[in-house]
Amino acid sequence: MSATKIPRSAELRARLADAESQRPALIEAHGAAVLDGDPDAIRAARDAVQEIEAEIRDLQSAVPVAEKREAEALAAAQAALRREHVRRLEKALKALERESCGVSVHIANYSAAYRRFVKALDAVNSGIATLPELCHPALGFAGLGGQLSEARMKLSVARELCRHCVGSLDEGKRLNPPGADLKLIDMRYLHMPEQLPSLDSEVKSLVNAILAACGNSQEPPPPSSTPAEARERPHVRHPTDEIGRSADDARRAR
Repeated sequence: MSATKIPRSAELRARLADAESQRPALIEAHGAAVLDGDPDAIRAARDAVQEIEAEIRDLQSAVPVAEKREAEALAAAQAALRREHVRRLEKALKALERESCGVSVHIANYSAAYRRFVKALDAVNSGIATLPELCHPALGFAGLGGQLSEARMKLSVARELCRHCVGSLDEGKRLNPPGADLKLIDMRYLHMPEQLPSLDSEVKSLVNAILAACGNSQEPPPPSSTPAEARERPHVRHPTDEIGRSADDARRAR
């Protein structure tokens, strides 16, 4: 058995207005029946007037009660909705607190890692300064050490920060980490900074180049061979060979 539908206050008011509009005509019909003197007509007209007036009184009593119940239901719904909003806000606030701790920890780790990076860079540059062949102009401006200057490494670190940006998809730059400057990267990578070479790969290539120039390449040594095979194997040119040859040529020219 289905529950009885409770009419809304607006429906009750509409019925009340309709009943009140019918009452004048019924009162007039009752008066006409009284003048005509027909007892049955008088009785029927009187019953109609009494019925409409009873309906009007019922509706007038029901409208305030319906409005009160609707107000209570609306207040309960609003309170439930507010509780849900507060619950979602509390969840978002806890997530913000958790992520803020993560950002703080990562920034602390980044700062500590950068300090260690600078110390290691200073140690490398001090070691390069003791090996003149690594500073020969044949290897580029200021030699291989120039590629590990503090200014160049700072630029590489700044580009590494840009490598983790969203790019042009983040129109307002809201998702990019503070301090990331996309102006420092090549225009070709502006819309896809994640394709930039990583800092570790760049440093690794420089490390391999420096060790190769020192004759201490990190590449695995070739398998052992017999003296005959060693005599037949062609000579592999090494960067240090070019450095020595260039210095000898310069002395002969003088």
